[in-house]
Amino acid sequence: MPKAKQSQKSPIAQTDEAFKIAIELCFEPMIQFFLPELHQAVQWQYPPQFLDKELQKIHPKNQTRKRYADKLVKVLLLNGQEQFLLIHVETQAQRDDLFARRMWEYFYRISDQNAHAPVISVALLADDHPDWRPTTYAYAMFGTELQFKFLSLKLLDYADASTSDVFQDNPFAWIVQAHLQAQATRHQMETRQQEKFRLVRRLLAQPGYNMEAVRGLLGLLDYLMGLPPALELAYEQQVLEWIAMPETPLISGIERHLMERGRREGIEHGRREGIEHGRREGIEHGRREGLTEGSVGATRQALLQVVQARFHHAPRSLENQLNQVTDLARLQALLRVAAVANSLEEFTQAFEQMQN
Repeated sequence: MPKAKQSQKSPIAQTDEAFKIAIELCFEPMIQFFLPELHQAVQWQYPPQFLDKELQKIHPKNQTRKRYADKLVKVLLLNGQEQFLLIHVETQAQRDDLFARRMWEYFYRISDQNAHAPVISVALLADDHPDWRPTTYAYAMFGTELQFKFLSLKLLDYADASTSDVFQDNPFAWIVQAHLQAQATRHQMETRQQEKFRLVRRLLAQPGYNMEAVRGLLGLLDYLMGLPPALELAYEQQVLEWIAMPETPLISGIERHLMERGRREGIEHGRREGIEHGRREGIEHGRREGLTEGSVGATRQALLQVVQARFHHAPRSLENQLNQVTDLARLQALLRVAAVANSLEEFTQAFEQMQN
C-alpha cells in the first residue's frame, strides 16, 4: 500500500497489521511459544492454510472498525485421523469492552461454517493495560444462559522472560520482545534506536535462521520500531558498520560483498577528495558515501528478493525500474510495501504512485 496511506494509520492499526504479518511469517513458532501442547498435536509437515477469504465472509456485519489481525488457520492434527483444526487468532492492541462478545461472534460463525472441525479461539492482547484480561463472554436472560471462554494471551506477561532459552530461540518470541520494546520506548526515541540495534544483533546471532526469514523479521522490526529520520539514518549506519565486521554472524555473501564494495569505493572516493580537502576529511567523507551506497545496494537487493519470494515472479520491466531507484528512503518504503502488499498488482500500483 502507498506510503501516504501508511502514514495515516494510528499506532494501534500499525500494531494490528504488524502482528498479522508476524502470524503468517512465524505461525508455527507462535504456536510453539504460546501453546506447546497444541504444537505437539499438529502435523507440521503439512503447511498451515490461512483462510483469509473464508474469514472475510463471516466477518460480523456490525463491525465498523477495520480489522487487520484476524487470522483463520487450518492445520492437520496428529490424532490418527484426517481431522482439521481451525484456529482463530486475533490481536487486540487497545481496550475494547465488546471484545469478548466479538470473540464469541467469530467463534459461532466459524463453527457454523465448519460444523465438523473443532475451533480454538486465541486472543493475543497487545495493549499496555496490565489489568485488562478478557477471557469470557457470558449471557443470561430468563433461564437462557451462555458462557463462552477463550484463550487470552497477554504480551505484557512476557516482558521479564527475555532471558529464557525458549524466548531467545523462538522468532515469534523475538517479535514479542520488539513489540514490548516499542511500547516501552514510545517517547524515548534515542533509547529505541539502541534497543532496535540490540534486537538486530540478537537476531543475527541465532543459528538456523535462513536469510529470507531474517529479512522478513528485520522488515517487521522496522514496522514495529519506527524512528525519526535522523535516528533512522544513525541506526542504519550503526548496523552497516557492525555487519561489515568479519566476526558478525549470519550475513550472506551478497550482503557482505555489497558492504565491502561500498567501503572500498568510499575510501577510494575519499582519497580523491583528500587531494583537495585533506586526506583525513576525504576518507571520512568517502566512508560515509560508501556506507550510503552499500545501504542502497543491500536494500535494493532485499527488495527484489522479497518481491520474488512473496509474488513468485516479477516482470523484467519492474525489476529494471526498481534497479533505477537510488534513493534509500524510497527503497526502504518500497520494502515495507512489499512486505504487506496482498498481490503483485497492489505493490506495482503503490510503486507507480511513489514515482508520481
